[in-house]
Amino acid sequence: MPSAAGSYDYGVDSSNLNTTYGLIMSLVPEGSRVLDLGCASGNLARALENERHCEVLGVELDPDAARAASAKGLQVLVADIVQVPLGELLAGRTFDRIVLADVLEHLGEPLRTLSQTRRLLSPGGRVLTSFPNITHIDIQLMLAQDQWRYVPAGILDRTHLRFFTLASFTQMAASAGFEVTTAERVHHGPLATEVLEHGDRLALGTEEVETLVRLNHLNPNLDVYQYVLELTPRAGGEAREAAPTAASGAPREAPSLQPPGLTVILPHPVPGAGGLKEALYSLVGVAGADLRPLVVAPERVDQAGLESLVGEASSLLPSLRLVRAPGESGAELLNQALDRVETEYVAFLPPGIVLYPTFAERLLGRLRAAPASLAAYGAVQLAAGEVVGDAFVVRERLGLRAGSFDRARLYVDDYIDLGGLVAATAALRELGLRFRPELREQWGWGFVCDLARHGSLVSTDSVVAERRLPSAPPDRPLPRSMHPLLEASLGSEPANLSVAEAAAMGARMLALEEQAGRVGRDRAELERVLQSRSWRMTRLLRRLTRSRLPG
Repeated sequence: MPSAAGSYDYGVDSSNLNTTYGLIMSLVPEGSRVLDLGCASGNLARALENERHCEVLGVELDPDAARAASAKGLQVLVADIVQVPLGELLAGRTFDRIVLADVLEHLGEPLRTLSQTRRLLSPGGRVLTSFPNITHIDIQLMLAQDQWRYVPAGILDRTHLRFFTLASFTQMAASAGFEVTTAERVHHGPLATEVLEHGDRLALGTEEVETLVRLNHLNPNLDVYQYVLELTPRAGGEAREAAPTAASGAPREAPSLQPPGLTVILPHPVPGAGGLKEALYSLVGVAGADLRPLVVAPERVDQAGLESLVGEASSLLPSLRLVRAPGESGAELLNQALDRVETEYVAFLPPGIVLYPTFAERLLGRLRAAPASLAAYGAVQLAAGEVVGDAFVVRERLGLRAGSFDRARLYVDDYIDLGGLVAATAALRELGLRFRPELREQWGWGFVCDLARHGSLVSTDSVVAERRLPSAPPDRPLPRSMHPLLEASLGSEPANLSVAEAAAMGARMLALEEQAGRVGRDRAELERVLQSRSWRMTRLLRRLTRSRLPG
């Protein structure tokens, strides 16, 4: 932890989501009980109390920094968390959020400290941690000049004992019994950090810099200065530490079974690389499966940039394939790719989706535990932002697309994101399920509805993926009465609805009509609802509820 009172005396601007403290503030719910380990002079703790109305307890090693925090009216314990176990220091207390902001890289054994935080979390609690990115381009430029220089604060703080990439930190978190459920980034471009004194200590010419940047193009995090992660305890997952060998004391890998095969299809219907780069590189950190990425693109379009990107990414994803296929829409391309799947399971990454590291582990675990289910899905984080260079910068987190499986709800509300779903390949082929190009932008919803018509889906509350939107969308439209596919194909047969589900659907239809009236939708929209098959299907049920709405 910091050893000088002023080293980490940073201001807090909660509105700036390109700062470490701003991102941490955004991840702390109102009124939380917070433990701030390594609170320094207390600026973050004070902001959490003032702006989020949290109850904060700080722990700080440096007495001068602790006194500065106490002077601001904060409750602070002076303690060395390396020497005193957290369970002993904070016996009997639990917290909704535990903050480790720029702390773990200062510890000789960060895994031990991170593991101890699990027992201090209240039900539903999370750990929020930040750490610098050792692969930032400025460090690459410094090394190219045959230099390695520590500074008072920053990526190469002279008190840092550990250095992390996103992948290595994710592995450590898993060993401590956590999964990464949110990964945010602070971006600072080339020569915008203290590493080379904002360019003043750069001794390379323009051509040399450009060459180095080209050589580092496989790293999508070149301009990431700091990571801010939310860690969630794994269900039933105590901290796991590698057992030492009897001879040397070195870590020994535990034997493991062959991971299940998972094909991840990335349809790319438009020219250029677009957001495909970040989607591909999100796959690098996915654990728990023999991953087989498959990029499928229209055969008639010249996509030299796409082929170059796939070729570069193949060094990190050896099983990555690019195929050309007839078709224009994402649905058509996905159908072509489905015929090429050779693995037991398949997932779909439509444009705008990136995966979290625990995607395969969580969903394959749920699906293998429920072999009768056709698919498993998890929560998907909605994030609005903008593309800056090759990176997507999150400006606003818009909540989750999530919920337990509810067939009646699915038929009136597109709440299961295709990008957060894994399906059993054999079941798809046995049922002859395909994507429907005629549904235009709703083909993903149609495919999930088709799955639901033929069987059950299982879910997990874990956030497994992120859907990135180029800007904050307008107010979400009202749920549709029923998907057009179902309207056209149901005929006289129910859509695999039990009596209870049909009753629930009738109630949802009533709520839909009432909502349409409240928000003043035009009569054409209301007429569309009243003429829909789902409205007619639930007529008797609505009459049984003594509804005064049109029959």
